[in-house]
Amino acid sequence: MRPFEDFVNTGQVKKTSIDKNLIKSLIEQAQRRLHRAENETLTEDNCDFILEDYYEAMRTLADAWLYFNGYKSYSHEATVAYLGKGKEFTPMFLEGFDRLRRLRHGTRYYGKRVIIADAKEAQKLAKILFDKLKPKFEGYDTRK
Repeated sequence: MRPFEDFVNTGQVKKTSIDKNLIKSLIEQAQRRLHRAENETLTEDNCDFILEDYYEAMRTLADAWLYFNGYKSYSHEATVAYLGKGKEFTPMFLEGFDRLRRLRHGTRYYGKRVIIADAKEAQKLAKILFDKLKPKFEGYDTRK
């Protein structure tokens, strides 16, 4: 995975002002998408959609974290890379999140299918991300 600074240097990430309403909206959207994925019965027929929902919930919350810290990402890969700047997330977690990014890209743009195990892995990674990031948004609506 490329270092986050590469994305800044190439313009795929820009410094931005902190917009509290946008951050709050993204947090709420991430939570709604997570809730939807968690309440769906996982089957072979829908596991690609559930994986997409978990991934999008994670990416949306991670984008809120970028905005919270004064950045706007124009790249899903940059969003994942930003999480690697801190100490909260292990390289294994980051590799897993990046793998979800690639799987979601395959389902979304190439009609590829995923298996139930991939959706279950997405669920585990989403729990880790939400457990670590949600407490950082002090003063924002972070209902479960």
